Amino acid sequence: DLVKESRAHIVHCPLNLGKTADCAPLSKFYAAEVNMALGTDWVMNDPFEQMRFAIVLARVNSGNALLRKAYDFLEMFTIKAAKALGLDDKTGSLEIGKRADLILVDMNQPHIVPMNQHYDSVTNLVYNAHGSDVTTVIVDGMILVENGKATSLDENKVMEEVNIRSNKVLNQLKNL
Repeated sequence: DLVKESRAHIVHCPLNLGKTADCAPLSKFYAAEVNMALGTDWVMNDPFEQMRFAIVLARVNSGNALLRKAYDFLEMFTIKAAKALGLDDKTGSLEIGKRADLILVDMNQPHIVPMNQHYDSVTNLVYNAHGSDVTTVIVDGMILVENGKATSLDENKVMEEVNIRSNKVLNQLKNL
């Protein structure tokens, strides 16, 4: 109730809960109609894995196998996340006047195709897709990834820089 009254938002990071062996009271947040987004703050940042893990946690924690639908968790990663950041008037859904931020997913993959005929597209996407199935990333109308490759930067240089900086941070932490 306090969260709802304060108009705060919950950012649920389901895989992070593995470090604490605890689970957020998701069914209470749902019942209170608190805006809840999904986040990624641990080593695995595949949004589809996060959605699947969040679904499992929510259902196991509540004892209700039908607690939420795949669409609810997709919203938690899109429009509800944008709302938590105060950006829902700019992004988070495809609407006239909002930025053109979207991904294209290759749904013609062996781990997805058999389910295409049995489930709606959103359910199939959430339950079967992986981050590696994303072929195109468009941010504010600009194509940043096309055919799985970055269009505006050298990925090898970026990874090299990330390794240099992460080693620097880790060395600084060792000296604390």
